[in-house]
Formats: sequence, structure tokens, C-alpha cells
Amino acid sequence: MLPVNPSQMAAMLKQLGIKMEEIRDVKEVIIKTENKEILIEPADVKKMTGQGMITFQIIAAKVEEKETKETLEISEEDINILMEKASLSQEQAKKLLEKHSGDLAAALLEAEKQKN
Repeated sequence: MLPVNPSQMAAMLKQLGIKMEEIRDVKEVIIKTENKEILIEPADVKKMTGQGMITFQIIAAKVEEKETKETLEISEEDINILMEKASLSQEQAKKLLEKHSGDLAAALLEAEKQKN
């Protein structure tokens, strides 16, 4: 990549209708996905706005990735309802609710399908 003077870069972007601004005093940037977090610190962040879109440029000295697993809270009330309505054990009801991400209606439907 060719070295470009920051003021020249800003002028070229301005000609293209893109406004660039530096976001100061950024301590960290966290990107969360379904199963991991990416922690970027310290970070130099620039915000570019143009043509109806916003883009962030992140330059970092250190990047840390860690796996995450969302913990699903299943209420005792939902477990009890499923146990009663579908004649399931507590363990069966809990597993079925976990399978359906806590969706009681979906768990009930599957329990009914399994009976038939």
C-alpha cells in the first residue's frame, strides 16, 4: 500500500463526498457475534460518512478473541407448565425448553407431536 499523508487522504475522501472524523479517547471496541467476542484495545477509530452509509475504521495494537456461550434462563413456571400439559418429567421438560430456546409454545407443540 502506498503511504498517503492523512491530510491528502481527507482531501481525496472529501472530493468523493465522504466525511471522515476521528473518534477520540476510545478505550476499547467490542464486536459480539453469536458465539464469540472480539475485544480490540487500545483502538484508533475513524468514522466515515458518505453516500448514505457509515463506515468505521478500527486500527488496533491488540486483539483478543474469546468464545462465549449464552446462558438461557428457563423459568421453573415454564418447566412446571410443560410437565403438567405434556405429562413430562422435569428433566424432559427442561431439555425440550432448552431445545426451543425457552419458547413454551414450540416446546408444547413438539411434545404433542412426539405423543402421536
